[in-house]
Amino acid sequence: MKNLVIDIGNSAIKFAEVYNGKSGKAKFENYLKNDFEKKIGSVLNQKNKYDLIGISCANTNHANFIEKKFKNPNIKLIRRDSKLPIKINYAKTLGTDRICGGLGAVKKYTERKNILVIDFGTATTYNIISDKVFKGGLITPGIKTALNSLIQNTSLPLPEIKFKKKLYYKDTINNISNGIILQSLFFTERIITEYKKEFRNLLVISTGGNAKYIFPLTKLINKNEPALNLEGLNCFLEQNQ
Repeated sequence: MKNLVIDIGNSAIKFAEVYNGKSGKAKFENYLKNDFEKKIGSVLNQKNKYDLIGISCANTNHANFIEKKFKNPNIKLIRRDSKLPIKINYAKTLGTDRICGGLGAVKKYTERKNILVIDFGTATTYNIISDKVFKGGLITPGIKTALNSLIQNTSLPLPEIKFKKKLYYKDTINNISNGIILQSLFFTERIITEYKKEFRNLLVISTGGNAKYIFPLTKLINKNEPALNLEGLNCFLEQNQ
C-alpha cells in the first residue's frame, strides 16, 4: 500500500509518502496566496502513483478548489464529520490540522488517556484529547507570527530567531530574539501546568515547524513528533479505505 498524505497549512504544503503504514521523509512547498493552485498542482501531478491520497486543508476555498479540480475517488479530504477513530466535542469551526494531530497522538500512544498536542506553526494551538475525545484547547499567535507583527508595527530590526540562556541583554537584536522565544516558552509551560491540574497523567507532545525552538528548552513536553499530523492523516485514510 502506497499512500500520499498532504497537510496544507497557512503558508506551506507539507507532504510525505507512506509505505504500508510507515511515513517517509516529509517535504515542503511554501506558497503565497496567488500561487497556491500551482503549488498544489505540482504536488498532485503524480496522483496515479498512489493507492490513496489524504489531504488536510483548513482553508475552505483551497479545499473546494481541490475537490473541483482533482476529481478522483482516491483523493480524500479529511473533515470534521469524516469517519474517525476519535470523537469531537467541538464546534464545526475545528481545523482539520488539529484533528490530524489528535489522530496521530491517539494512534501512537494508545495507552495514554489524556494527551495535550501543542502544534507550533503559524499559530500555536493547544489541543486536549481525553478518552479519545477531542475536548478543545487554545489558539495563540505562532512564534514567527508574533515576531513579524512586532517588526511590522514598530521600527525595530528583524533578528534571526535564536536563543541563548540569558534573561537579559544589552543589545536590541538579542532582546527581541530572546523575548519572542521566552514569551512562547513561559506561556506554554504555564498552560501545561494548568492543564495538568485537570487532566491527570497528561502526556504532552509538541509538533510543527517551530517546535524546535521550544522543545529543547523545557522538561514539561514529553515528546516531539514532527510528523504527527501526517501520521494522523494516514490514520484517517486507513479508516476510510
